[in-house]
Amino acid sequence: MPPYSLFLTLLCLPMILTAPLTDKEVQNRIVAVSKSKPELLSVAVSQADPDLLRAALTHAKPELLEKALTKADPALLAAALQDIDPEALITALTTSDGLLLTLALTRSNSNLLRTALSGNEEELLQTALTGSDPELLEVALTKSTPELLETALTVAKPDLLRTALQKPSDPRILEVALTKSLPGLLAIALQDATPENLKIALSFA
Repeated sequence: MPPYSLFLTLLCLPMILTAPLTDKEVQNRIVAVSKSKPELLSVAVSQADPDLLRAALTHAKPELLEKALTKADPALLAAALQDIDPEALITALTTSDGLLLTLALTRSNSNLLRTALSGNEEELLQTALTGSDPELLEVALTKSTPELLETALTVAKPDLLRTALQKPSDPRILEVALTKSLPGLLAIALQDATPENLKIALSFA
């Protein structure tokens, strides 16, 4: 897709729509053109999938879009705007804790960020991006194997995922769980454990 086509998505698409822009869509375009870092706006208009850029401009909370366009690592912003699930992007840009969204867009491994935003359960992604300890979320987004991160974000019970990603979980033990587990056994732990027992398992070596 030529860069000018994405520029049209950013500024000119509303001219061909029959419905007027919502207040949120107007605010998001103001954010994009007046608050973005130039290098991040460049990534958005030159590398984004146009459907994903359109989803971001249509649905994002303006304050979360601003974080994405001012704080992100350029390579991670590109990863978040290419070849991922639009619904996951919308979830991230509408429900995230701002600090955790910033962490995801600045500290993640790009392949793991794509895994987190690709076809997982929206409720679980929301849980990870709203209820996590930052240090533990960073472990999940930098140290996991893609298969085990996908398992955690696909089959876990939300309360157990939240337990795993909050203190007193030990980052070192969480890293082992997300790199060395058999997927089926990790699934059992995140579906059938009691929160108390999962907390013990992840906090004592």
